[in-house]
Amino acid sequence: MAGSQPTTPRVVTIAPRPLTPEAFAEFGTVVGPEKVVLTSTEFPFFTNVATLEPDHLPITYVNRHHDHHQIFATFGGKPMIVVVASPRLSAAELRPEDIQAFVTDGSTAIVFHVDAWHLAPRAVGPDPIRALNVQATNNHVHTERLDLEPTFGCVIALDVPRQADLLRRIRDSRAALEQMVARLGEVQLTTPGLDGWSVKDHLAHVAAWEESLLALLEGRDRNAAIGIDPSSAESANHDVDALNAIIQRRSRERSLADVLATFRETHGRVLAMLAKLTDADLLRPYSHYQPNVEPRDPRPVIGWIDGNTWEHYDEHSTWIGRLIESSAG
Repeated sequence: MAGSQPTTPRVVTIAPRPLTPEAFAEFGTVVGPEKVVLTSTEFPFFTNVATLEPDHLPITYVNRHHDHHQIFATFGGKPMIVVVASPRLSAAELRPEDIQAFVTDGSTAIVFHVDAWHLAPRAVGPDPIRALNVQATNNHVHTERLDLEPTFGCVIALDVPRQADLLRRIRDSRAALEQMVARLGEVQLTTPGLDGWSVKDHLAHVAAWEESLLALLEGRDRNAAIGIDPSSAESANHDVDALNAIIQRRSRERSLADVLATFRETHGRVLAMLAKLTDADLLRPYSHYQPNVEPRDPRPVIGWIDGNTWEHYDEHSTWIGRLIESSAG
């Protein structure tokens, strides 16, 4: 009789959320200027430099310490992904769907609560990183471990944005937009539709928001980068539609050749900038790149990159396609 074939565990995917003190409060403490009192009820603390595994490796277990806190902090501003579940859940109650992940900005240390389910944080990207670890000696004595595959038939994978995937999406989406534009003559490119927008206006708009993205990533004023003076920006009151109207009014005065040249030159600079970013950089918060903008925004910058590149190209390709159809009809 042939032996049974090994089964492949199902994969539960979780996306890391920005780590803020409020979001992480159930699981631990984000270390700030206030003193954090550490507990170890039986054994003294020790510290060492630990190696954090890369984020692509599957998560196969979680554990928790019943008697002590544990600290992790990376070196050199490198972010880490913290995987946790509520300390209120027993092993019998815990389900894979209860496990969450947070990404740090690389500038802070975290303390796991006593009994919080966790494992050693993961490095962001394909390479391991070093981190300071503080926990109790004989730490396995009062540690409870839950192996995911034998218990639930699954492992957990972290859904982390990849620079290579981002560049591929940008390349494919941009190529579709460029091919659409290349089929149009000057009259089709410059004739407004019923909404008052011409294809030229759409291209000027896309280029303006790519310039704004460059300013974001370079720490420059985003409005100034696209020629919106402070008084106009203030009157628009951060209304994107109002800013878009200003951009469109200006594009009407520009030649088609100027708009097309800017459309392509700006995109080239965006590609050069994005080529320098790592997977970890994509998960850094908006405020890492715009530290002087208040209120601070902890969301990963990948959202702004997507929204001002391939998502934006797809959106305007659709509108341009409708404009071409309406003019042909």
